[in-house]
Amino acid sequence: MKTVNQLTVKLNPKGQITIPWQIRQQLGIHRGDELGIRVEDTQMVIFPKPNHPIEAVFGILKAKVSVTLEEMETAIRHRAANRDRN
Repeated sequence: MKTVNQLTVKLNPKGQITIPWQIRQQLGIHRGDELGIRVEDTQMVIFPKPNHPIEAVFGILKAKVSVTLEEMETAIRHRAANRDRN
């Protein structure tokens, strides 16, 4: 696939731009995808965000029981001690 280096777009009255299809195709982005934006010196950089960043999946695997921090630390120490014996 040919790399698109630079195209010109216009800012509409709502402050929006349309990302040309060549760039969307090159980056594999589609309607509804999240994009990041940052300013570097005097330039604006727009980049595709990962489809499933850790923040999006955090909390999906809920524990079946509540565990305190102390219980977790005890379990870790116990596991480490058992591993050292083997």
